[in-house]
Amino acid sequence: MALNRRQFLIGAGGLAAAATTMGLAACAPGSSGGGSQGGGGGGGTNLALAWWGNPTRNKNTQAMIDAYMKANPDVKISGQPGEFGSYWDKLATQTAGGQAPDIIQMDMNYISEYGTRGALLDLGSVDTSKFVEGTVDSGKINDKLVGVNAGINSAVILASPKVF
Repeated sequence: MALNRRQFLIGAGGLAAAATTMGLAACAPGSSGGGSQGGGGGGGTNLALAWWGNPTRNKNTQAMIDAYMKANPDVKISGQPGEFGSYWDKLATQTAGGQAPDIIQMDMNYISEYGTRGALLDLGSVDTSKFVEGTVDSGKINDKLVGVNAGINSAVILASPKVF
């Protein structure tokens, strides 16, 4: 895969200790989303969680969903795994049709795109006090928290002294 100038500069910035994030976002109110909250009849809450990955990531994510539902029996989460290549087209179609999943795995570039269009819920009331300082800011668009990182990492570039 060839890198363009922007990708190279972003990666080089990682050498200077920039952290990149991958986050989870929630669809905006009024988009009807993939799930619904049950009423006072004890129906619980139904949510849809979309992500991209390979079989290992899919297995791990489903195990996380199962553990969460076991600890929270009134919540039902339907997993929507996908492959990276088709994930974004499917998500764009779901969002345009008002059927976006309730919880969405997003790359930071897409959080910005979806956040500026108002397609993501403001998560400002979410307790982020236990997150590493500065990592929550990456999910803020126009001073609204629309994504929360699922983890952080550092970009790195390796170079062979013989080549350079």
